[in-house]
Amino acid sequence: MLIAILLGFLSGWFGSVPVAGPIAALVVTRGMQGRFRAGAYIALGGGVVEAAYAFLAFLGFSTFLTQYPVIVPISRGVAAVVLLVLGIVFARPQSAPQESDIPPRDSALGNFALGAWICAINPTLIATWAAVVTTVHAFDFIDLTSSQALPFALGACLGIAGWFLTLLWLIRRYRERFSPKVLARVVRGIGVVLMVVAFWFAWRFVQYFLTS
Repeated sequence: MLIAILLGFLSGWFGSVPVAGPIAALVVTRGMQGRFRAGAYIALGGGVVEAAYAFLAFLGFSTFLTQYPVIVPISRGVAAVVLLVLGIVFARPQSAPQESDIPPRDSALGNFALGAWICAINPTLIATWAAVVTTVHAFDFIDLTSSQALPFALGACLGIAGWFLTLLWLIRRYRERFSPKVLARVVRGIGVVLMVVAFWFAWRFVQYFLTS
């Protein structure tokens, strides 16, 4: 059990390091805005849902997607809309935050739900975690038994949340070294990244129906 938790933790931690996905973009944006609690709850929400996907992948649930392949393109279409809206909100011109600004009060449940929902509309994460599970199994560290699925998923959740909380801590510590204008540009840049990801999801959505 402990080995399964450790492997899940390492998989979740290192798998979350690339700051390219929508959850990472949201967490970084909230951190740059000084809304650290909001970023933490988004990370926790995403971590819980990703852990659920890791659990399902461990049980071989990825075969479900092969039986109902239309689920994947539909989820990409939904993700494209959501990420495009978020990208526009972040990328639109806005006044740079001032040092005296008080960060808005954020709803813990609302931000947790936002992180969870963004991960939930991306069932391809099951395929990603299926690849991770296959790689872990290839090293013969653990057996792919149902009793190991929950500890592995728990470790994945801790690893994902742990990385993003560490990232928020780093942003909080070094954020004051950047001027408000630079922080505003970073937020707008993340908005552009989200829109690019949205267009990629939209293209994959259209591509499925063009080739089917």
